[in-house]
Amino acid sequence: MSTKTNKISNSDKKQYWEGWRSFFGQDEGWSESRIKKWLVEFGNNISWYYTWDDALLQNTFTELNVPKSRRDFHTFFKLFIEERKTPGGMNKIMETLNKIVNGDFDLTKAFAEINKTKSGQNSKKQNKSSSIKEILYKARNTTIFDNNNKLFDDHVKFTVNKLWHKLFNSGKTDRVKITKKESKFSTAVINEWNKQRVELGKIEFENDYCQKKKSNGRQSELTLHQTYIGSKVNDIGYWFDMSETGAGKTDAALAVVAMKKSKIQNTLVVSPNALIKNGQWKKFIKEAFPKSNVLTKEEILDYKPTKKKQRNFFIITYNTLSSPLAIPLLKKLSKIKLDYIVMDEVQNIKIRDSISISKRRHNIESFVKGIRSRNNKLKVLLLSATPVVNNLREAHSLLTIMTGKSYKNVKTHSTFQNAAALHTEFILNSTRHVKKAKKYKVNNLDVIVDCDLNVDKSYLIMNGKPMLTWLDLERISIEKKIDDIERIIRDNGGKYIIFTEYVTGIVDFLQNELSKRFSDDKVTLFTGSDKSGILENKFFKNSDIMICSTPIAEGLDSLQNVCNNVIFAGYPWTAAKRDQIVGRVARQGQKKNVNVWNIITTLSGVNFDQEVKIYRMNYKRTFANCVVNGDLPSIISMPKRNAKRKEILQKMKDYEPDKRFDVLVPNMTPTEIKQRVKIKSLQADVDRLEKKK
Repeated sequence: MSTKTNKISNSDKKQYWEGWRSFFGQDEGWSESRIKKWLVEFGNNISWYYTWDDALLQNTFTELNVPKSRRDFHTFFKLFIEERKTPGGMNKIMETLNKIVNGDFDLTKAFAEINKTKSGQNSKKQNKSSSIKEILYKARNTTIFDNNNKLFDDHVKFTVNKLWHKLFNSGKTDRVKITKKESKFSTAVINEWNKQRVELGKIEFENDYCQKKKSNGRQSELTLHQTYIGSKVNDIGYWFDMSETGAGKTDAALAVVAMKKSKIQNTLVVSPNALIKNGQWKKFIKEAFPKSNVLTKEEILDYKPTKKKQRNFFIITYNTLSSPLAIPLLKKLSKIKLDYIVMDEVQNIKIRDSISISKRRHNIESFVKGIRSRNNKLKVLLLSATPVVNNLREAHSLLTIMTGKSYKNVKTHSTFQNAAALHTEFILNSTRHVKKAKKYKVNNLDVIVDCDLNVDKSYLIMNGKPMLTWLDLERISIEKKIDDIERIIRDNGGKYIIFTEYVTGIVDFLQNELSKRFSDDKVTLFTGSDKSGILENKFFKNSDIMICSTPIAEGLDSLQNVCNNVIFAGYPWTAAKRDQIVGRVARQGQKKNVNVWNIITTLSGVNFDQEVKIYRMNYKRTFANCVVNGDLPSIISMPKRNAKRKEILQKMKDYEPDKRFDVLVPNMTPTEIKQRVKIKSLQADVDRLEKKK
């Protein structure tokens, strides 16, 4: 493409601007002067776009009233978002814009040129994070929000939050001075930053707070992140701490109560059952407030308020919210003047769609709404490193329950434009602290198990009905992995968490097989019904192998001190849960590299684990990463719909010609033997009925 600018005739100019109006959307009022003004502003503010993540960039340009339905325009921005991450990418964008302004621009050729450059460029994307000095320098040149009050205010908050996040690892809060070169935007950022910094420095703590307070009674030993969370909740009444596992979210939650300005007496903590049973929440509370009154569900029902000033912590589980006990328990709590509600691992509150609202979600939503109506100073803090579990509706529901607002302008259909809008709301009301200095790395190791299904394939589907349940297939898949599980443990040594989502028939199999191959005292459990593997923070019960189900995913701390190996024998349904499981050992305090073995079964030609769960997990992860981290993916690998059991079995049936029972491979798993007996029995019944005819 030539960079030479030729003289353009009036007819060509008319055609040129007509082309641009078509590009932007002629029916949306894009005049020549408006287009020129937009292009100039775009060029002047281009360095500021380096400080934004993908989702915030997309949502900001949408809010700036750029065309919402023009394919060419959005193609340009898709290229722009990608190009800004590559070495020299911004120069290419600026060259393109200069050609646009000078009239030497062909839309089709320009897109083709950028795409050609992208496809031929193998260099790594630049992901360099701006320093505080760089952020403030770029803010001085920012004018794009000056005429949009909402965006101006929101981006001041975004920028101040970003400055705080930069400081969480260093702990420094030095004052920033305003210079003569400041713009309207950078002046507002610095003023708000200095205001928050001064307020944070004035924080005093209650006399009965012991855990994180220095001897002089005022200075805090809390991290800057924990102090910031405490101050935010007290200042605006709610906040969402989405910091990574091991960042100290529990201490941050208690810091809210510890600050004198809070005036909190009665706190409700809603938590996963595992963190109540192992006493983790009670331990943290008693360390922070030794004289406090800590009550669980039976004690809450018997609780009688007194006139004596007493700091109370009421702890209930998410399971309780969906049990018959929920109604009397919440009724009792509603009569107590609650000042503060903490929801730990809040992803446990689900709202899959507008119809299927979980009972626990309905109960807690109605309860919080009722408490807010009686106490407009109620404070709410949500805690979760993985808040987006299944879909955008769940993320949206967490915002509404936290703030009490409806967010009707934010849609929840599964599009990345909607995910970007949700991301914007989240970063206005949350903190995502990711510790940079880690002494370990996480090694993901895939182990492929290629095997055949030893069930007569002619009987996998009978009379149009699938004869194996999902649980049957999961059992067979895991039973096929047992040799590889043994090999991993013997070859590498150390302690292991072995995860399975399903329990029935699988946990017993794993326990029996591993006990035979090692010894009984080497294997223990941590499941919904048997938590003997972790008692009072004593991990593994002197064993080396702990077979775990869902409870291991939620909130347990200190496992990283004794274990650095995770084996996925089976897979959870969501990427969020998988991250939580790995996060039990990949967290602050881990001194070894973390090894995560993903054992993946190919069963009679079908990539079973991939098709049933892993594709689904990856798809959900892309939306979670967009909402939480602001990442916009280039490509998503996900079937258009979830795999159906009949289709999976049909693929297995078609994999090779039907075999008779007498030529089947003799090395069958327990579940395959049961299925073979079941199918033979069914066939015998059919034969008898046919003889009677």
